[in-house]
Amino acid sequence: MPDTVALVAHDPETRAHLSGYLAEAGFRVRDPADASQAVWVIEKDQNLDAVASEIVPWLGAHEARHAVIITWRPTTMRVAIGMVEARLSILIAPVFPWQLVDALRQREGEP
Repeated sequence: MPDTVALVAHDPETRAHLSGYLAEAGFRVRDPADASQAVWVIEKDQNLDAVASEIVPWLGAHEARHAVIITWRPTTMRVAIGMVEARLSILIAPVFPWQLVDALRQREGEP
């Protein structure tokens, strides 16, 4: 059975492209409330503190949750998230879709 992943991306084209790629790779793309993994695509102009204020509570709602973050500013994002770094994979934009799938599958293989 495919794993469920949430995709949070403000750009509709990015969201459509990554949703299709994730579905082809065997993932079901769902609402963040229904997923144990989420992908956040952060645009260059987005406020990182605002994004962190979405990610931290989502991760905190269940200890098995994991987030993959695609950002142009990884160091700043790590500082904004802080406490949950062990449950994060941060990829530096731009990212090939297969890199995203690898990050999601790597987490699946952990105990």
